[in-house]
Amino acid sequence: MILKTLRSTLFLLLACAQSPSPRAHKHSRLFAPEANRIEIPYEYTGGHMIAVRGSIGTHKNLQFLVDFGTTYTLLDHTLVSERADGQKMDITHFSNSIQSSETVVPEFRDRRVGIERLHAFIVDMSQIPAAPPETYGVIGLDVLQRQNVTIDFVERKLVLSFRGLRRTPGAPGEM
Repeated sequence: MILKTLRSTLFLLLACAQSPSPRAHKHSRLFAPEANRIEIPYEYTGGHMIAVRGSIGTHKNLQFLVDFGTTYTLLDHTLVSERADGQKMDITHFSNSIQSSETVVPEFRDRRVGIERLHAFIVDMSQIPAAPPETYGVIGLDVLQRQNVTIDFVERKLVLSFRGLRRTPGAPGEM
């Protein structure tokens, strides 16, 4: 009798483990209320780096890395036509140091999110060895800390709930 009870219990546990939870399909709704969140699809580049798509001025569909370990947002020097006259800073990446200067970009956007007057540091992205050649910038903690950010690894999207950034109405887009 005990053996039969144990087998039945084991069978039920295995059956429950095999069947998907009804909440599993709605897991993204757990991140933030629908009205307060924006989902931005991402892809992996270089095998492990999170990359999103976005625009700066007339430059469209650019790849940007999302890095929670980078303090300030970095943009490639090819995106800024005027000379950056702001604060100068040396950015150290392991063994090399890169000169940068601060600038204000009028608008950084995707189809859903716009950041006006984005403060960023201008660098030559080709001097950052870890950045793939098609990368035009790194979105750093200075931007990421403005909202709650959840990485949905299953559906490959960033789930953001914003404070101080405006949402751009429109079709699904990239950042």
